[in-house]
Amino acid sequence: MVVVETQNLSRAAERLGLTQPSMTAALRRLEDQLKTPLFERTRKGVTLTRAGERLSLKAREFLRGWENLITEVRDESQKIKGVYRLGVHPSVGLYSLPLFMAEWLREEPELEIQLFHDMSRRVAEGVISKELDWGLVINPVSHPDLIIKEIAKDEVTIWKGRKCKNDDVLILNDEMKQTEEVLRKFKGAHFKRKIVSGNLEVIRSLVESGAGIGVLPQRVVGFDNKDVVRFSKDAPIFHDRLCLVYRAEARTWPATKSLVRYVEKAGI
Repeated sequence: MVVVETQNLSRAAERLGLTQPSMTAALRRLEDQLKTPLFERTRKGVTLTRAGERLSLKAREFLRGWENLITEVRDESQKIKGVYRLGVHPSVGLYSLPLFMAEWLREEPELEIQLFHDMSRRVAEGVISKELDWGLVINPVSHPDLIIKEIAKDEVTIWKGRKCKNDDVLILNDEMKQTEEVLRKFKGAHFKRKIVSGNLEVIRSLVESGAGIGVLPQRVVGFDNKDVVRFSKDAPIFHDRLCLVYRAEARTWPATKSLVRYVEKAGI
């Protein structure tokens, strides 16, 4: 393009920071590759041949298209748009998602969220394997590919309904490490029967009804739940950490920055 604008090899080479022999050699290589002359050399300079005019026109179209593409890609990278996958344990989702999801989606009208529900460990694995973009995870294990941002704390302990008379019945999710740790520290506890459930909300409902004693996180019980109390003042406690996890590459995504902002604003 510079040769076309200046119509002079010396001035074009100077503008491009090349020597004239280098410029001449480059033009000859291009003509050899295309197997047709692109310039007519005269005493006054160079002018385009018919093939050169055709190439110049197409080159300008290509450059305009390339510039437009760069602009589109740059704009797209700054927009919060498209489908993202967020993993969260169902019980964690029940108390955390309503605190920020409605406002977040209202403020980001082009954002779409697909929710994936499973145990926190599997959610973290999904983020690492790139099956998920983000995860709200309880007690994530450190991993070189993960950024872990703590957003809340919780306490897992033993609860009973105010009118409970079935102190010999233990209700629990036996897949939770927290349950195992609490019961290990709960010395002198003897239960004749157990009710096992993988759903913490079901456990809470049974505890509320007086069906037995349950091992539950405080946030699942609810801070304002007047029907459930701690089993005893000296009941063992397991301290949970609720964290937002995502891969290192996702830290620069505008959507990730937006999610972090709204989660922090929610004060979960």
